[in-house]
Amino acid sequence: MKRYSYHLLLLLCLASCKEAVLDLVPISTPTTETFYKTSNDMLNALNAVYGSLRSNAAGLTEFFYGDMTTDDAQAVPGYPAHADFDNFMINPASTAPVSDRWNDAYKGISRANIILERIETVPMDATLKNRVIGETKFLRAYFYFNLVKVYGDVPLILKELTKPEEAYSYGREAAQTVYAQIEKDLTEAIGVLPVSYTGTDVGRVTSGAAKGMLARAMIYQQKFKEATPLLADIITKQSPAQYQLLSNYASVFQYNNGNNKEILFAIQYTPNSQAIGQGNTLTSTFGPIAGATVPLFGSNANQPTMDLYNAFAPGDSRRDASIAFAVLQGPMSYVNKFINRSIQLRAEDGTDYPILRYSDILLMYAECLNEEGNTALAIPYVNQVRERAFGNNTMNLQFTNPAVTATYVADKAALRDRIIQERRLEFCFEGLRFFDLARTNTLVPTLNSYFTNNNVKFNGKIIQIGANNKLFPVPQAQIDVNPTVLKQNPGYN
Repeated sequence: MKRYSYHLLLLLCLASCKEAVLDLVPISTPTTETFYKTSNDMLNALNAVYGSLRSNAAGLTEFFYGDMTTDDAQAVPGYPAHADFDNFMINPASTAPVSDRWNDAYKGISRANIILERIETVPMDATLKNRVIGETKFLRAYFYFNLVKVYGDVPLILKELTKPEEAYSYGREAAQTVYAQIEKDLTEAIGVLPVSYTGTDVGRVTSGAAKGMLARAMIYQQKFKEATPLLADIITKQSPAQYQLLSNYASVFQYNNGNNKEILFAIQYTPNSQAIGQGNTLTSTFGPIAGATVPLFGSNANQPTMDLYNAFAPGDSRRDASIAFAVLQGPMSYVNKFINRSIQLRAEDGTDYPILRYSDILLMYAECLNEEGNTALAIPYVNQVRERAFGNNTMNLQFTNPAVTATYVADKAALRDRIIQERRLEFCFEGLRFFDLARTNTLVPTLNSYFTNNNVKFNGKIIQIGANNKLFPVPQAQIDVNPTVLKQNPGYN
């Protein structure tokens, strides 16, 4: 499913818009009254929901929230304002990424709500109808997950809104309530989604993707016991036939290796050479600035830190697969993941963006086992990831020889720290670092230590964050138009 259909997006705005005097609709122009009538209508509408994955609701903007706010990356000097902590201090609630995530996620949710509300009356094959419902519920849950992990309490809208004024009645629901709906949507999706697809449907949401995403949402809530069987099911029943680690870490992200066996779910892109307007901006966003001693061009918008580079142990293949250097008035690091050196123009790349990988399933499973007190059982799952990274088992974690400090794990607390470190190295630049630190309550000490040790300053003072920074500010524009029900997160007033 490399292409998402956009030509019907206009239909997915608020319905029931009628001209006050004339009610004449050209035969060639579909409306919300004439659309949503057939199975093809539903599939086109669903493709438009998938299309929202390419907006600021997800994917390519994850680095704003998950990377640049951490010890992994930074905005290069002179680059326009991003979601770095210094920008929060300047004008927090008006920073573009903060507003864009909110706006685009709710657009995707609105499109999903329309499908779920209208599909029941559409004559369709029952299996196909259930599949469309399952895909739509997964996507709605994913958009809400991206909202709740960024903002905390958010409006929970589960119906089609036909009038703009309806939106004013929705205040911020408790994060716990939003998570409950996420769990409900994903659980129901698991029951109706297929295990796999063939042909042009490859890339759509599967039951395995829904299980993995549900487990991730549960882990974010510290529900390790509930997440464990979901992850075990993927590992024991769907691996290695369907999912497995690729032998070469770098090959997971290659532009010509999409939907490989390590990918449970990814945002799909097609090179512009095959379909105009279907490519992504990864190379031009992450590549080094023009003029550097590398035949690439870009914004270097997610510049890796030396703190991350130095965190990789010698022999870890993930370091050079993830980080490279160019020279422009001195060495310049840039993200090497996702880079396609064959493209010539911006936004023409076909590299897919992974949302959920099998290595994440293994590390989440290890985390769950460890948190339940099964530390010895958890270690082999971490080691599967490390063996791929080092090409052998010499760096496998162990708890028998304290003298080998590079691999020794003493207890549950020590393995917890090692898993978070392993996640940092395995998923760098995939937008997970900030949220891994936030959900494990290590964000504040980790980043304050990084800012101090690296003399990271704003207005002449070393940046220090507080517990309130585990959440991003609510967009000020949203509060301004609906101040009676929408309030700002603490610390951003």
